[in-house]
Amino acid sequence: MKQFTLILLFLLVTLFASPSAPVQIIPYPAEITLGEGHLTLSANFTIEAADAIRFEADNLADILKKGFSKNAPQGIPCSTIELQLDDASISQLGEEGYLLSTSSEDILIRAATPAGIFYGIQTLRQLLPVDFESSSRYTVEIARVEIVDQPRFPWRSFMLDEARHFKGKETIYKMLDELARLKMNTFHWHLTDDQGWRIEIKKYPLLTQVGAKRKDTQTARRSEGRTGVPHEGFYTQEEIKEIIQYAADRHIIIVPEIEMPGHAMAAIAAYPWLGSMGTTTDVSVIFGKMEDSFNISDPRVVQFLQDVLEEVMALFPGEIIHIGGDEVNFGPWERSEKVQQFMRANDLHSPVDLQIYFTNLISNFIDRNGKRMMGWNEIMGDDIHGERSDDEAKVEQKLASSAIVHFWKGDINLISDAVQKGYSVVNSNHWDTYLDYTYERLPLSKSYHFDPIPEGLDRKYHSLILGLGTQMWSEWIPTVAQLENQVFPRLAAYAEVGWTHADRKAFSRFSESLVEMKKRWRLEGIHFHLDAEDMATDLRTQFFPKQQVPVQQMPEKKNLWIFIMAGQSNMAGRGLVAPEDTIADDRILTINAQNEWILAKEPLHFYQPKLTGLDSGLSFARKLEKEVNEEIVIALLPTAVGGSSIKYWLNDSIYNGVHIRSNLIEKISLAKKYGTLKGILWHQGESDATPAMLPEYECNLKKLFYLMRFVADDNQLPIVAGELATFPKNEQMRQAWADVNKIIHKVVEGDNNAAIVETGDLTSNPDFIHFDAPSQRIMGERYAEAYLQRTDKKAH
Repeated sequence: MKQFTLILLFLLVTLFASPSAPVQIIPYPAEITLGEGHLTLSANFTIEAADAIRFEADNLADILKKGFSKNAPQGIPCSTIELQLDDASISQLGEEGYLLSTSSEDILIRAATPAGIFYGIQTLRQLLPVDFESSSRYTVEIARVEIVDQPRFPWRSFMLDEARHFKGKETIYKMLDELARLKMNTFHWHLTDDQGWRIEIKKYPLLTQVGAKRKDTQTARRSEGRTGVPHEGFYTQEEIKEIIQYAADRHIIIVPEIEMPGHAMAAIAAYPWLGSMGTTTDVSVIFGKMEDSFNISDPRVVQFLQDVLEEVMALFPGEIIHIGGDEVNFGPWERSEKVQQFMRANDLHSPVDLQIYFTNLISNFIDRNGKRMMGWNEIMGDDIHGERSDDEAKVEQKLASSAIVHFWKGDINLISDAVQKGYSVVNSNHWDTYLDYTYERLPLSKSYHFDPIPEGLDRKYHSLILGLGTQMWSEWIPTVAQLENQVFPRLAAYAEVGWTHADRKAFSRFSESLVEMKKRWRLEGIHFHLDAEDMATDLRTQFFPKQQVPVQQMPEKKNLWIFIMAGQSNMAGRGLVAPEDTIADDRILTINAQNEWILAKEPLHFYQPKLTGLDSGLSFARKLEKEVNEEIVIALLPTAVGGSSIKYWLNDSIYNGVHIRSNLIEKISLAKKYGTLKGILWHQGESDATPAMLPEYECNLKKLFYLMRFVADDNQLPIVAGELATFPKNEQMRQAWADVNKIIHKVVEGDNNAAIVETGDLTSNPDFIHFDAPSQRIMGERYAEAYLQRTDKKAH
């Protein structure tokens, strides 16, 4: 076996990091023995590995290069990491298991396969400090451990639906990286549905020319609302090859899903002769169980599907092809004389039998091409939706024995029925695995406690439960930030479900480890879902700037455009600050609590230090900076105080230790002294959304706008006001906030120098009161756009 040695030298930075105890690893290993003390890994390290695992060695080297600096000093110790490929260890470790030892002076990772080596590296990665890959050091301390590990299940899958909302290649890469970190080995890619066809098929170009585009998108379930914006996107076969290779490098198999015979309207819109109804000409803009399906009694349609599958099978090297098979609307088949004739000719007595007949045809076709078919559990013919009469429920056809049944809905005993008939099953029970469900409906604890093996299933059938899949359906998840919020942290829970043996699982231990994982995600800019605990821990302050940068020389007064941020907590900011929010720009200034000029970094507000977080100020300034002349410097003066009602601003009340009106006047005077006050950014009204205060709000808001302009000595001073959010859980609160918004709109519409920022699509922190970080950044950009539109970009 050929060996190669990789030696890397890096520079001196006196930074040390001690491992936390106990060791925090997700998914948790099968066996772990903690030693005493620690091993010191230095920047002067050597990786020894066979040629067969060169990629894994390079991957480890890349990880270590991120954390170690480039030129090591003389005299630091040399560290050796041995990656040992040992065929004989397969009996102990299996196809994906590994041994990781840091108990001597060197590090050893042993496995029977490259996949095992890769997973050992992922575990080693979690033994490194949370910030290792974003820091610069020359030595690091690692806990002394010996880990012997292998997964509980061979199928550990994450599904992403891109048919409903296309996300793009960079998002896929990011998700694959996280799957790899968590040792999940299958990416189930839902590429076609009623609302979009996302894969290039060269023989049928209209599938992407027509089927990849829809004119509009429904905004909510059973709603007549539409976004008013077209949606489109697809992957070329070359792009798919790149993604397949990216996944393969991370030991992830991609399972493509091409829906048939239902969920087919995007394809039918491209080639209407494929349909059962003869009326479908547009890609669906609404979601749900659509009426039209492929007319599978027509040989041309079957040939079309086989042609499509031939290209798909040639493209994807994995063994499994998923054909969907769920939620077929049988009505058009029942009403079609041609379909009924076909059924009579083939002795098929129900639409269910017709679907199984077709599914077996496709399964046999896939088998002949050396692959294996998979489908949602409707392919067995069970009435999982409870839609049929007793006569209709009788099924005579039998599903092909090679098919993999993907259970998602119905009586859990259907799993037992499937394995007793000899079928392999992947358990994705929707109540336990659907990531589009809210955290109230599917909390993290429920995700974690899911067991793919149903309680009471005879042990002799356990091997037929291949594992689990967790699904991210995207009907109502249009943005990447929303996607990440739904997926993380629940993906980590499913990683343990799939990997960690049942007797090694413990939600309390997992929760402790998750704190560290969340810190890693924050460093990578992943917008994971926040719970109340997250907001109360150091996650909130993790990326707060460690020092202020004083302004060395103030710009000319005419070139300093100053904006005052006023209102209550949603202007003061309660979002999580990320590293991107603390990058200083010498054209964006602010002040500290002593009214000293400093370069702006989030958080900008300082009045409530135990609550303050990301506001919309910096994103406002960054957006505006791009639109104004280069000599212009933008300054933000924070005055917002959480919980302050509008009367506090009018009456100079002391609230949370701040003289509300006096502080505003002081900041206006400061602006006039050093620059030009160009506008007020206002967001307030939550505290006035009560029956007692609402009747006075319109009058008070007009008074305050007048006061601001009077103090500024500028009766045309632009004021940009933001809507209150629409996400409160409490119906009474939501209605009251809507009433405030009506007043804000009325006041702004009657004010020639005011503008409004819409917030109806923005998302919340766990409290359903405050905007989350992604929304604060979006809101800041919208404040800038509203300001520019109101001022007609004069003097820009």
